[in-house]
Parts: sequence; structure tokens; C-alpha cells
Amino acid sequence: MITPSLGDEPKPASNISQGAGIQEPSQLPQPQQTPVPPPSGAAAITPDSPQRQLLSVSDIKKNWVIFSVEKTGRDDVWKVQKAATEEDSELICLGKPFGYLQSPEKFADFDMGFEWKYPDDPNGNSGLLVYTDKEERIWPDSIQIQLHAPAAGSIFPAGAATSSTTINVKGLSRPAGEWNSLQVSSRSGRLAVVVNGTRVGEVLATDQTSGRLALQSEGAVVHFRRFWLNPAPKENSVTLEKSVTVETDKPPTKVDPDPVGSSEPKPPAANPQS
Repeated sequence: MITPSLGDEPKPASNISQGAGIQEPSQLPQPQQTPVPPPSGAAAITPDSPQRQLLSVSDIKKNWVIFSVEKTGRDDVWKVQKAATEEDSELICLGKPFGYLQSPEKFADFDMGFEWKYPDDPNGNSGLLVYTDKEERIWPDSIQIQLHAPAAGSIFPAGAATSSTTINVKGLSRPAGEWNSLQVSSRSGRLAVVVNGTRVGEVLATDQTSGRLALQSEGAVVHFRRFWLNPAPKENSVTLEKSVTVETDKPPTKVDPDPVGSSEPKPPAANPQS
């Protein structure tokens, strides 16, 4: 078992805004930071948790299921670049055609993490879809954790999924060519996210709270490594100090399925291929 290093202790995000919609990163309003006590049953990420279960990138590429807007095979979009250790081996997405690589299993309560980078694209786009369910399409019903470089860490519902709020962040990703780290914790539909050691906040899914995980192919070459995935502990962990929780009393909201990538060309309509 290999335990990846995950960088600095999480700290509060410095660019957080709340609202029903997602804006272009350059248009995001300045945040109003008001740390509040976490609600009862809040998800918790514990960076020092022992015995993280490493996921082999070779196994992910072999066992996860591809969805694409075009008729294509897994090997045409997803590659594995072997390294001296499995920890440093990379899963590489070529970015086209648009689609995703989806886990065969469904997950509800879990802790997971990985690292990602865009080799040379400062506007690289990808994402992690959580709780994917129902019809397979280019943006399935899910909660998306944005990996689009200018807005990495933003959290919002996609498709017909809903959440109690959305979170917009900017300025958390590192320059092209450098590795970024993501940590996600899920508890009863509550998602807590940490990007590069900064705790982004929490979003509560309001309809589907379990489903498959999916890595997006959204037009950019992106490298992944150091995946780990643990079932949630039976007892609640202590929520991280210096957390920032963004909530609203507004009803569940729906947003554009690809709000921050709206400037990119949309994928052509096509029949789903698996």
C-alpha cells in the first residue's frame, strides 16, 4: 500500500462566493468570508488518516467504463504512462472526444483523493463527477467538482441534479505543468472539498446522494495520478478547523451543465457510446 503525500494542511479558501448560478472565473464576485461552525453531520476530511487504499491507474483504465459522444474505444482517449512506482504512474486523458471514464460501482459515503495536472494548457478543463446516475449522457445527473484550471474546486449540480447551494472559487490551481491535489469527502450527500491544501467548503446534494464516480474528458490533455479511495468510517471524524461553509436558504438550484467552460465549443450531438 502506498500513501501519497498531499501537501500542506488544509486552510480556508480565499476566493469563495455563493449564489444560484456559476459565472465565468473572471466575473466571480469578491468573496465574503465568514467562517461558521459546521452543521450537524457535516462531512470531514482528515488528511492524516492512515491506511489509504491506493487505486491503480492501470485498474482504473481497465475496469472503469468509457462514455463518449463519438464511437470510440477506451484506448483512444485514455492512456497509462508507467513509472518506477505505481504511485507515480499516470492516467492520461487526451481530452477528445468529450465524455468521461466512469466507475462500475456506486459510492455513497467515502473519502477519496488524487493529483492532476495540465501539461501545457493554463485553461485546461476537466472535472470529477460524483453521484452520477440515470441516463448516460455528456453531462449526466451528478454533482461536479470542477477541475477547470481558472475555477478548480468549484462545486455545482449538473444535469437534473440539485443541491442546496453552489460554490465558486478561483485562483486555487497551480500553473500548467505542476501537480494539483484534490481531496473529497462524502457523508449522506454532503460533499467537502480540499484543493491544494485549501478547504473550499461544503455542498449538500438534495436529491441523489450516491452514484458512480467519473473523470471528465473535456477537450484538454490532463494527467492523473495517486488515486486513493476509502469507505467512510463508521464514526464521524472531527471536522477540520478553519473551515468555511457556504450555505443558503434558497431552494435547490439547477445550473448550466458546463457553466465555466461555456466559451469552449460544445461537443457535437451524437448517440451515446459505451
